[in-house]
Amino acid sequence: MLFEFGCTGDNSFNLPEEHVKYFLHRRPDIANACRSDSKCPYHGIVSNLSECWGYEQGCGFVKRSYSWNRVKCSKALTHWYPTMKKKRMRFWNEADFGYIRTRKKTMKYICTPSIEGDSSLKCTNFIEYCYARNIFFDFKSLNIKNSDDRYRSDVIKDGEVGGKCHLHNELLHALTNRSGFLQSWYEELRHFTSLDSFEMDKAHCDIIFDKPSIVVKLDAGVSMYHHFCDFINLYASQHLNGSFDQDVNVIIWDTYRYGYNDLFRETWQVFTRNRIMSLQDIDGKKVCFRELMLPFLARMFFGLYFNMPLTPTCSGSGLAHAFSRHLVHRLRLKQHGPLLDKIRVTFLARKTHSRRILNSDKILARLRAVKEFEVTVAEFEYGVPVLQQYQTSHNSDIFMGVHGSGLTHMFFLPDWAAVFETFHCEDPECYRDMAHIRGVGFFSWSRDDLVVYENKTAKNKKFTNFRLDVDEFMRITMKAASYVRSHPLFIEARKRRSVNQKREL
Repeated sequence: MLFEFGCTGDNSFNLPEEHVKYFLHRRPDIANACRSDSKCPYHGIVSNLSECWGYEQGCGFVKRSYSWNRVKCSKALTHWYPTMKKKRMRFWNEADFGYIRTRKKTMKYICTPSIEGDSSLKCTNFIEYCYARNIFFDFKSLNIKNSDDRYRSDVIKDGEVGGKCHLHNELLHALTNRSGFLQSWYEELRHFTSLDSFEMDKAHCDIIFDKPSIVVKLDAGVSMYHHFCDFINLYASQHLNGSFDQDVNVIIWDTYRYGYNDLFRETWQVFTRNRIMSLQDIDGKKVCFRELMLPFLARMFFGLYFNMPLTPTCSGSGLAHAFSRHLVHRLRLKQHGPLLDKIRVTFLARKTHSRRILNSDKILARLRAVKEFEVTVAEFEYGVPVLQQYQTSHNSDIFMGVHGSGLTHMFFLPDWAAVFETFHCEDPECYRDMAHIRGVGFFSWSRDDLVVYENKTAKNKKFTNFRLDVDEFMRITMKAASYVRSHPLFIEARKRRSVNQKREL
């Protein structure tokens, strides 16, 4: 395990309240410590820890698992999905905690310790995720000041990574045939060496990280779609590791001399309360790690969610739902709805060169004419603080926008919400699949004959602007409103709000 929690204080775990029982089931060592600690606030929970995430030993996609009541599939069955049980299980294995369970089963020692205090290295198949103790990386070959390549594979050479343990060298090289920058950690570990002389001391290390550390390789930090692929994979890695501690080091492995441009840097407080470091901080140094996690990456084969094929007509990943809850909790976003007499509609506007709705003024006028709608125009430009953006999307019942990374805000939507992709630009699967993973309603434009393109000769519809038929736009919006209005969680939340308001009066 990457760390151990103490068990004092109501917020010692800093997890959503509904996640604590699952976490304690995952970590029986902490649950046992709680049982013997009179100050532990979770005695009522540890007395019955039957519910599980799904990837633990003795669990799975069963009734007591987190996802059992969340995964929904249509009744359409095929040769590939002959029963509803098989269809739901397939989705759970692809996009849910089964994704973690499958990879957890492949964990193997690459380098085995002989005695306590030795080094160790364990990885999943394809070197997609690794956990190490007492190892070193020597960055003498980095020379980042002269590096113009963000995705270098020559940072670590022979003798520049290793530890004191029994190395299974053939296994290391047999475990992967995937060496792309965001597909595995093979290039960083391929030269792993076992050294009997190595010790975790100042004679062998320029820098020693005593705190648990996470080294991350990241996709584009200027795109919410791609960067949140980093974040959800890091969250999945924490599940595999069994830890959500925020007192950890996070080091960005980026070999570009000008560093990593991160428009969503405030999101890192979900994972650490310490300063985010980069390779610039350790260039030329021999760095030793007491505990190190190398997490899942954003562009793995069949990974979350960039290269993920989905079982048709299924939705509601428990993993994505838990990730959403985790984000909202740790970023301290507040839900002010639902409103008793309004549906909150957020229209995501664009000021970019392309993919603008040229008649958005007429559409907004029609939306505002609906008395039931409370309409907000969101312009998530560079100057708008990220946490303010998240707060806006979290308080939306219908979130609408043209195909683009801004639709990734669906991870912050309430569970009853609907997404309206106002135009998919001939890429209909991307955000539809994301909505299915997240488990929110999804609506999209389907009538190309009701679109007028500014540039009719544009080969790619992502690089032009357009006018949308207003009546068709409103028809789809009303379908989304009906979805929200009839959602059981929306109805229940409205009832609670009504009761609370009456009590206040």
